[in-house]
Amino acid sequence: MTAAQKIVENIKSAMRRSTPDAASLAALAADYADQCRKVNSRLEQIREILDRGDERQALLLGEADPPVMDEADALCFPQSAQWRELCETNQLAAAPDIKAPVVQRLNLIYAKGITANHAIYKEFRTAILERDDDRALTLARTIEKLNPSDANAKSERERLEKKVCSQRVSNLEAALKAGNEAGILSALDRVEALNMNDKTAAAPSVVQAEAIRRAAAARSAQQTIAGFFTEIPQHENSGIWQRVGELVSRIDRLCTEHRIALDGEQQDTINRARIYFGKNQEL
Repeated sequence: MTAAQKIVENIKSAMRRSTPDAASLAALAADYADQCRKVNSRLEQIREILDRGDERQALLLGEADPPVMDEADALCFPQSAQWRELCETNQLAAAPDIKAPVVQRLNLIYAKGITANHAIYKEFRTAILERDDDRALTLARTIEKLNPSDANAKSERERLEKKVCSQRVSNLEAALKAGNEAGILSALDRVEALNMNDKTAAAPSVVQAEAIRRAAAARSAQQTIAGFFTEIPQHENSGIWQRVGELVSRIDRLCTEHRIALDGEQQDTINRARIYFGKNQEL
């Protein structure tokens, strides 16, 4: 299960609850929006390559982990419209729509298919001989989708996914041992880019790295909040009350997403800002 697929499963679970936790919803909304932006960024790169007429390169980029079509499909889950409506109603992070025209162009290329004498097969054999497992995995995925009748491509893809996953978990464990946060987060992203099974997702190294990432995100959010509190008095003095209201809303969202408790001075400031914004809004 990739990061996007995991987020979607958590969203579905939250939507089934009668009273979902507000903090969880806010965090899920932010994560979902982030994943949609990442997929759209990749789709935009693919569009540019397709516009140059290079279908082969576009396919390889699309099948690099995590495969962009699988990610787009996961994010466009059946209840996504209701989820987006829920986010809008609760003023949660808004996710951009997935770039459907690029997805449609890729689908048309996949529909054309390939035969066993296509150049991609030669590239795959070369990657295997050179022990370039990451590239071989990308090529195996591409072949499997372009030629679904090739049973060997499927078995090779499954074998390579297990091998690459094991290698990346080992790299994550080494990063945790070294204690370098940037290295840990990068290694975790590499693991999550694969279609992890439940055993990998529950591995101690993955769980530990996820906790480190949450803590890093919370620290970043606290720094952002501190900057917002510096801005609020300036905008109040300048009479820019709309910006004050926006900052209050963003602070609330960050506190909810990352479970941050404001200190006494910050709480006093935001309470005054709410009153200031409310009075000006009524005028």
